[in-house]
Amino acid sequence: MQRLLTLLFFLSISAVMAQTAVLKGKVVDKTTMEPIAWAVIYTTDSLITAESGLEGHYRMSRLVKDKIDIRVRAFPDYKDTLIDGIDLKRFKKKSFIIRLTPEDIKTVFSSKSDKCPVCLSAQNAVPIIYGEQTFEMIAQQQKQQLIFAGCCHYPSYPLWYCKKCRVKY
Repeated sequence: MQRLLTLLFFLSISAVMAQTAVLKGKVVDKTTMEPIAWAVIYTTDSLITAESGLEGHYRMSRLVKDKIDIRVRAFPDYKDTLIDGIDLKRFKKKSFIIRLTPEDIKTVFSSKSDKCPVCLSAQNAVPIIYGEQTFEMIAQQQKQQLIFAGCCHYPSYPLWYCKKCRVKY
């Protein structure tokens, strides 16, 4: 009886493993078609994530649904992009190309969410920047107009810093 249960257990695991899918492809700039490195690609339920490499290639594995919704972040230079209803059967043997639209850094931080949760003011709020630095951004950091926080950005990371309260939010 124990052998039968062990056999059923391994058969059920192999059946689950056989039903997973892979989505792979490349993240590119929509206008120039240049690859975008270090873009974060994740399912909308945030269970599966991937990151594009230097040449923009990514690979998401262990996907169990036939259709998925993904969100792509290549912060701060590109708009967050939601792509819904990707049919994994259609892209089983083909690459899925993600084309991102460039965004001006000033429009990224124009939302109302820049108010500090402690002092309730937006006057001392500066954006927290993730990703590759430019010379213009380095000059802005020296003037305390923004803060660098590393190369990777995930949905749970803060986007603002209050200089008065020293709070990231």
